[in-house]
Amino acid sequence: MATIPKLRSWADMLPLQSKSLIVLDIDETFLWFPSITDAWWQELQRSLRAKHDPETTQLLARKEWERVVASESPVQTDTEGFRRLNQEIRETNSKLIFLTARLESIAPLTRAHLNQCGVSADVEVHYSSRKGETLSNIVARNFDCRTVICVDDKLSNLYDVLYTNPSVKVYQWINV
Repeated sequence: MATIPKLRSWADMLPLQSKSLIVLDIDETFLWFPSITDAWWQELQRSLRAKHDPETTQLLARKEWERVVASESPVQTDTEGFRRLNQEIRETNSKLIFLTARLESIAPLTRAHLNQCGVSADVEVHYSSRKGETLSNIVARNFDCRTVICVDDKLSNLYDVLYTNPSVKVYQWINV
């Protein structure tokens, strides 16, 4: 299994090659919510598993997560680094998109969160938990990109991307 480099700042990806396609995950990568922590997830999962089957547990956990993120303002993981990355994207004629495992049914909320973090409305957002396959389709439509960079906090998503797209440069985001 390939070793995946870790990122703690968007500036650590710089400089970009001309015509790069930058693909960022949203939650726990580009932005985060202060009340949603590993301990919060563990306790939620523990309490739901005690009362429900795995499918119901997953559904109820997602609903609770959606309730919390709908009521809280997101925090950008690296505001200054993202400003520098965005500047480099413009200067190198590159493109930024987001690829999230969020459900498309909460697209208006997702767009509002990105807007709160300074992302313009014209930046594409793709919704899929099958990130490798989805990224293949995105790359096929962006055939003029020279380099593809994908950043996600979950190793499983990055390995899925690499399995389907071995030439993509991947980074694991470490939220500090």
